[in-house]
Amino acid sequence: MKGDEVPKWHGKMTWTSVSIWLWGLLAFFMARSNHYFISNKRVYAKFGLISKKTFDIPIDNIQGVIVKQGFKGRILNHGDIIFSTSGQYAGSTVFAGVSDPYKIKGIVDNIIEINKKRSAVIQKIQSLEGEYELDKISEEQYQNLKSKYEKELQKYE
Repeated sequence: MKGDEVPKWHGKMTWTSVSIWLWGLLAFFMARSNHYFISNKRVYAKFGLISKKTFDIPIDNIQGVIVKQGFKGRILNHGDIIFSTSGQYAGSTVFAGVSDPYKIKGIVDNIIEINKKRSAVIQKIQSLEGEYELDKISEEQYQNLKSKYEKELQKYE
């Protein structure tokens, strides 16, 4: 202090401030170390700063897609997406803190729907081949129906 200075307040950085700073720093590194990927065949998530944990889930194994969004998330348009699975991948995988979670949910729901339709067409082709092998339909019918199903299948590629 200089000659005529009068102290009015004295303090130190609080643990709260330190913890907010540390949480901010941790959040920055977590955001940089978590990676999410969705393709037409799988959902992939990689987590971890020091140790790594990865999830690679085939789209066909996803039973449900849930969006979790609090009040702040609704205002800022971010939230968590939870993929529930069964079988070998039983449990759930979370894409935490993603932007526009309902758009991502829509993308995944659309991929699941397309894959179901694609699988149905593939099943029709397999059934058709079985009928042809058993001589239940003629070669002409087989070729016509197979061509029709293959065109339908191309819509879902």
